[in-house]
Amino acid sequence: MVRAVIFDVDGTLLDSEQLWNQSKEAFVRSTGGHWHADAPLAMIGMSSTEWSTYMHNQLDVPLPPDEINRGVVARTEGRYRSGLPVLPGAVESVRGLAAHWRVALASSADMESSLSRVAARISCFCW
Repeated sequence: MVRAVIFDVDGTLLDSEQLWNQSKEAFVRSTGGHWHADAPLAMIGMSSTEWSTYMHNQLDVPLPPDEINRGVVARTEGRYRSGLPVLPGAVESVRGLAAHWRVALASSADMESSLSRVAARISCFCW
C-alpha cells in the first residue's frame, strides 16, 4: 500500500543541471581555476563533497572544497531566485498525487532554500 510519494527535486521536478553547471563554471573561472568542457559530464551524480573536491583537484580551484561548495551553492541559489526551472507538468503531477497521498521532497543538493521555494511553488508538501 502506498503511504507517501517522495520526489527527488533535481531532474525530476526542476531542470536544474544547467544552472548548477553554469554556477560551477563561473566559480571556477572567477577563482582562477581552469574549466574543462568535459567537467559537467565528469561531475554528474557526484555529491557536493565529491564535486567540490573534483573542482579543487582537477579544475585547479585554489580554495578548500568546503569553500568551493559554499561558493557554488550561493551562485546557484542566486540563479534560483531569478526563477525556478520547473519542468513541464511537474506542478500538476505533484498536486495530482497530493490529492491521494502525502508528498515530500528529497535532494542531495545543499540548498534548503531551493527546497522551500519548490514547496511554496507547488504548495502541497509535508515536512
